[in-house]
Amino acid sequence: MFSKEDLEYLKQHDAYTITQANHHDVTIHSLVSGHDWIMVSNYENPGCYILHRHNGRDPFHQQQGRYKSLKDALDYIKRHDKFYSS
Repeated sequence: MFSKEDLEYLKQHDAYTITQANHHDVTIHSLVSGHDWIMVSNYENPGCYILHRHNGRDPFHQQQGRYKSLKDALDYIKRHDKFYSS
């Protein structure tokens, strides 16, 4: 479950439009790559996994791996966007 601090941290990043955010999942749109991302938390355990799509016509697919926190997931997304935009 995402904490209030996690959600506040997310708001500090102006490279993303927050489409939806609550304590279970967060949906963002990258202004760098144009990709959409959903970070989904687990109610019972800390951490999350990521769903990703390249545009609104594509279905979401799950990224490999699990992330310890919303911050770790966002760090992964930022690295992906940096690679994608290079």
